Amino acid sequence: MVTATHKVICGIILLMLCTCSPDRQTPRISQALPDVANNGGPKDFLDSVRAKMHFTFSRMQHYADVDSTYYKERTRFIGDTVWYRDGKHPLAVVRYGDSKMNRKLLMVFNRSGKCTASLIVGMNGDVDRFDSVILDYKIIDNRSFSTTETWTYRGGINDDKITVTKQFYAINKKGRIMAQDNIIRSFTKPKIVVASHRQ
Repeated sequence: MVTATHKVICGIILLMLCTCSPDRQTPRISQALPDVANNGGPKDFLDSVRAKMHFTFSRMQHYADVDSTYYKERTRFIGDTVWYRDGKHPLAVVRYGDSKMNRKLLMVFNRSGKCTASLIVGMNGDVDRFDSVILDYKIIDNRSFSTTETWTYRGGINDDKITVTKQFYAINKKGRIMAQDNIIRSFTKPKIVVASHRQ
């Protein structure tokens, strides 16, 4: 004899079977899993950066405003680091360089994968025979970062003139990079004289 209680229990079981059918679960599972259709390869640009892959100049043009005025078409870019991958504005850093200077480019993305802003945040090398520059960066949180530039002028007779600029930046709601306060200090440093050895 089927009672009202049995009907309720059968109804709950039937409802559970309908909502947990394989056909309804397939899209949810495929969204949660990484893209393995491509032999387990990266599914987008940010994953490629995190995997430290190489990028051609033409591929970088799809993601950032890279102009041949500043970047040589033969330049190869290499993925470096990704921050806040699942945040509102993920950040990616790629490295590139030439025979004189190594650089790092910070790129800000929106959730749809479009680059909304970019800025050089790393640099190391000689600008000319008198000047050298070291630029480094620090991510403060998901909306701010800073850079520290150390510029050395070696043209003095006895001393090198060093200028250190710490610049703070904020990322606004549209994903744009906004310059904030900076701290500048200059000082001189005696030249390092390398003693020559007589034979």
